[in-house]
Amino acid sequence: MLFAGRTTVGGDSTAPLLNQVDNVDGDRNLHASTSNAVTFQEPCIADMTRKRREVMTFFVCLAVVTSCINLSQLGPFMFSAALARHPGDGAGYHTAIGAIFSMVEIGVVVSSPFITHDLPNIGSKQLLVLAACVHCIFSNLFSSLHWIHDWKVFIAYAYVMRFVQGVAFAATSIGAQTYLTRIHPSNLGLVNSLMVMSVALGDMIGVVLSGGLHDIGGFPLPFYVTGAIALLGAVCLALIVFDMDRLLPAGQAADGKTGGDVSIRCMLHVPWIWFLLLQVVASNFAFSAVASLLGYYMKSEFHVRSVIRGLAPGLQLFFQFVSAPIVGKLTDRGFNCYLLVLLGLLLSVAGCLLIGPSAFLHLRPSLALVFVVTIPLGVGHSLIAVASLVAMTQHLEMIGVGSTVDTRFAVAGLARFFLSAGYGMTPLVMSPLVAVLGFPAAFTILAFVYLALAGLLVVLKWLDTIVGKLKSRFHLCCADEHSAAAMAEPGENPFGDGTELQPLKHH
Repeated sequence: MLFAGRTTVGGDSTAPLLNQVDNVDGDRNLHASTSNAVTFQEPCIADMTRKRREVMTFFVCLAVVTSCINLSQLGPFMFSAALARHPGDGAGYHTAIGAIFSMVEIGVVVSSPFITHDLPNIGSKQLLVLAACVHCIFSNLFSSLHWIHDWKVFIAYAYVMRFVQGVAFAATSIGAQTYLTRIHPSNLGLVNSLMVMSVALGDMIGVVLSGGLHDIGGFPLPFYVTGAIALLGAVCLALIVFDMDRLLPAGQAADGKTGGDVSIRCMLHVPWIWFLLLQVVASNFAFSAVASLLGYYMKSEFHVRSVIRGLAPGLQLFFQFVSAPIVGKLTDRGFNCYLLVLLGLLLSVAGCLLIGPSAFLHLRPSLALVFVVTIPLGVGHSLIAVASLVAMTQHLEMIGVGSTVDTRFAVAGLARFFLSAGYGMTPLVMSPLVAVLGFPAAFTILAFVYLALAGLLVVLKWLDTIVGKLKSRFHLCCADEHSAAAMAEPGENPFGDGTELQPLKHH
């Protein structure tokens, strides 16, 4: 067991090492002095009490929630604020405003590889604190848009602010997922479900909170409040969250290569990883399409108020939030991750066909049907995202690509990169389809995309099973031949060939 014994630090105390860390927080060389006597791979896991793990988990998840609150607060009022500053009916005007929201995903996609590369050198706690401070600063800077009346300056300033917020969100999500895998090294499903739940909860709170604050105090008030929340989160992370990376083995900390970089290069050579990354991207197809296009469809088809239009995406987030821990529990108990991914794909197929509904179903458009369909869409997103990430980590560790810590560094970065890629690219593809073919036809095409992915998953797993059986038979035949050859050879005399034991013959 890690740190099974007791050590004396600065006195005669015999308390466990992890408890001593709180009293000697300034001793940066503590891990170097203990690593000579104790060999371990996962620092500070075995001696951490359950209560302490829960506290650390709560504040790390709170950092993700706070980050998502800062990102989702623009929804209720940003479009109208930009509309008020536009001089006329210019071409590409809607695209320019919509790009304000997409800049977050661009920031995530651009920064994720660099953050993943440098995370082992920075430390997950330090990354979380830094990201929270960036959210605090740029949320307050975003409030100054209220006093900018020039259209071009307004758009350019918003682009820069959102891009930086996307970088901060990438740092928060990657750092949080890596930190949580250290606290719960044997519960990958729990870690990924906590991440999905935190993102969904932050998005829900951000939309509701910012809309209410905007009605009370106008454009700047939501940014002041969310900036203060981010600052409070940074203080809590700095003072309460334990720095796990300080107790890494000295040999690993001194290694010139960062584990995440080595692991990424290795894992991208694994064919199954590319397919699972495709599933990660696909998990956000329907989620992003509903968030960006369903409100327009509900307004044109049912002529409902904005509060009703916002309820459907909120319900999708709610069912995603509720189902994520169940999926995580199933994966931690050994349930087949690929079956969960397949189930999520089929639920997404059903949801995309019914939300329009599709023409060949011969159903009439219904507002009640739209709300009901948010159940399979939300649950399907959780199934695909959580199970794909768990399957990716398990597959890499099974084939021995990198150490456990290195592999999870890489998976955290790639997950955020491809999740954001899927979320950002979907509106760019679906918006023209909705404009040309209509909402039901566009979502019917998306349903067939999910159906094709489900069929591809079944075929690839079937082929993988056949190849595995053939390899097993081949190795078994080789082993049998080797055993038969060994039995056919005469046994060797440990004393030689026996000639030296023969008596001498005298002539």
